[in-house]
Amino acid sequence: ALGVDLVRDATNSDCVTFGKQWAEVVEMIDHAGWIVENTATIPVHKSLARLLLVCQRNTQ
Repeated sequence: ALGVDLVRDATNSDCVTFGKQWAEVVEMIDHAGWIVENTATIPVHKSLARLLLVCQRNTQ
């Protein structure tokens, strides 16, 4: 999961995070009025990383 660019790389749309497909997560965030601006992975141990989402309120 480290080094994955979920915002700009369309090939990662099949990634599973928060128990859902990444595309579903983005859709829920968009529906709530936010835009995912960036992501960062935070290593926990060898096989696990946390995902930090940087979002901005959609004012349009």
